[in-house]
Amino acid sequence: MLLKGYSLEIFKSKCHSEAKGVHCFAHLDNDISEVLPFLNTVLGGMYTRKNHHH
Repeated sequence: MLLKGYSLEIFKSKCHSEAKGVHCFAHLDNDISEVLPFLNTVLGGMYTRKNHHH
């Protein structure tokens, strides 16, 4: 199995407190860069950022 573990970070927008949606970051425990082209095709070109910290 490629993905060994993950944690989710779910939070409301800090800039738009009235927003009804939430943001979600998935922090993966291992490198999955080899499958990103396939995921990008399935997910419709979603934007990914490496090493995002806020």
